[in-house]
Amino acid sequence: MKKKVIIAFCIILILAIIPRFFILFSDRPFTDEAGYGDLLVAKKIVVDHIFPLAGFNENYKWHIMKGPGWYYVLTIPFIVGGGNPIAAKIFTFIVQLGTISIAFFSLRKFFNLKTAFVTCFLLSISPWFIDQSASIWPPFLVPFFTVLFIVSLLRFLKGDKKFFLLMGLSLGIIGHFEIAVTFFLLAQVIIFLPFWLRQKLINIKLIIYSFLIFLSTMATVIVYDFTHNFYSSRGLLILFESLLKREEELNFMSKIIQRIDTFTWGFRSTFAPNIYVSTLIFIILAISAYFFLKGKENEIWKKRFVIFLLSIPLLKFIFSFFYPGVAMAWHYVDLIIVYCFLAGILISGLKILKLKYFSYFLLLILFLLFLNRNINVYRNGFYFSLSPDQIKQSIIVKYIFDNSMGKPFNFKVFSSSPLNRDFSYLFWYYGNQYKNQNFNKGKIIYLIKENKSINPSKKIEKGIVLKKFPEYTVEKLINLK
Repeated sequence: MKKKVIIAFCIILILAIIPRFFILFSDRPFTDEAGYGDLLVAKKIVVDHIFPLAGFNENYKWHIMKGPGWYYVLTIPFIVGGGNPIAAKIFTFIVQLGTISIAFFSLRKFFNLKTAFVTCFLLSISPWFIDQSASIWPPFLVPFFTVLFIVSLLRFLKGDKKFFLLMGLSLGIIGHFEIAVTFFLLAQVIIFLPFWLRQKLINIKLIIYSFLIFLSTMATVIVYDFTHNFYSSRGLLILFESLLKREEELNFMSKIIQRIDTFTWGFRSTFAPNIYVSTLIFIILAISAYFFLKGKENEIWKKRFVIFLLSIPLLKFIFSFFYPGVAMAWHYVDLIIVYCFLAGILISGLKILKLKYFSYFLLLILFLLFLNRNINVYRNGFYFSLSPDQIKQSIIVKYIFDNSMGKPFNFKVFSSSPLNRDFSYLFWYYGNQYKNQNFNKGKIIYLIKENKSINPSKKIEKGIVLKKFPEYTVEKLINLK
C-alpha cells in the first residue's frame, strides 16, 4: 500500500511541477501590488527595519484593512534570495506544491488513496490554480491556508473538537492575504454554529477560545485601527451605511449578471475554460452530490463535511449581494480548493458504474486539455532563467543605469498603472548591482513612458528621446530649477 501511495504522489508532483515550472520561467512582468509594491515593503522590513501593522488598502470609500502577514512572509524569499525578485516567484511556486501535498496526504488519511489522487490531480492541472503559481500577489496564497482550514474542518466534524481552534486560526491568517475570503467563511461558520451546538460537536467555551485565537491573528490590524482614528471601523460603518441607503455601484439586475458571470468564470477556470466541458462537470458533481448524501454507506461526518463544502459557493453567492461593489475573482479564490475537494470526494465515491466511467472520461478530457496548454506555453513563452533580467522592465532599468554613468538621477513613470511601484523596486535592486543608489536625486530626470498608455490630450513632461523599447520609451529631461 505504501508503494501505491508513493507512486500516486510522484505522479501528482510531476503533474503539478511541469506547468508551474513553465510559468516560473516564463517572461511575465510584475506590476504594482502584484509584484514590486509588496517587495518594497518586505525590503523596508529587512533593510530599513520598518514594521507595518496592516496590509495594502486601495482606499475604497468602505476601506477595510487586511493583515500585514503577506509582507512578513515575503521577507523569507527576500532574505534567501538577497532581494532577487525571482526568489519570490520560486517561493510562491513552492507554496503551491505544499498546498497540493497537504491536500493529498490529508485526504489519503481520512478518505482513501483514490479520493486523494483525483482531488490533487484536479488541483495539479487546474488552469486558474496553475496561473497563480509564481505570482507575487497575496490572494494567491489563500489556497494554502484554505486547505489548512478545510483539513481542520474535516478533523473537527470527525469528532476532534480541538481542531475548531485551528479553524479560527486559519480564518485569521487568511485575513492577512484576502480579507473578503475571511469575511465570507467566518459568516458561514457562524451560520453553522447552531447546528454544531445541537449536534454536540462543539460547546460555548470552545467557540470563545476559537474567537480569541481569531482576534489574536488580527491583533496588529486592531492596533492599527486604534492608532489611525479607527480607519477600518469607520470603513465598516461606511459599508453598512451604503447598504442601508442602497448606494451601490450596480443596479440589482446588473449585480445579478455580474455575480453570475464572476462565479461561472471561477468554476470554469478551475476545471476547463471550455463551457461544454465545465457544464458536464457541474452536472456530474450535482448528481454525485445527491447520491453521496443519499447513500447509507457514507459516514455522517463525511456527509456533514460535503454539505459544508457545497454550501460555501452557495452562501458566497448570497453574501456577495450584501457587498455594494463589483465582485472580483480574487474574492473567491478559495473556491478553487473547494471545487477540487468536492470533485475528488464525489467522483471517487460514485457507485453508479455508468456515471463513474463517464466522470473518468471527463477527467481524461481535462488531462488532454492540460497537455495542450502546456505544449503551447513551452513553444511560445518559456525562457529558462534565474536572473531578474528575465523580467520585462529590467532592460529599461539597466539601460538607464548604464546611461547615467554613475551620476545621480531621478525617474518618473507614465503608465496605465496607478501605482508605478514595479520600477521602484527594480531601481533599488539594480542600484545595488551597479553600486549606485542615487536614483532619487539629481537634476537629470529619466521619463519612462508606457507606449500604450500615452494619451495625446494629456499634458506630460517631454524630454529628449533616448531609446524606444517594445513597450516603453525612455526620455531624458534636464531639470534646470
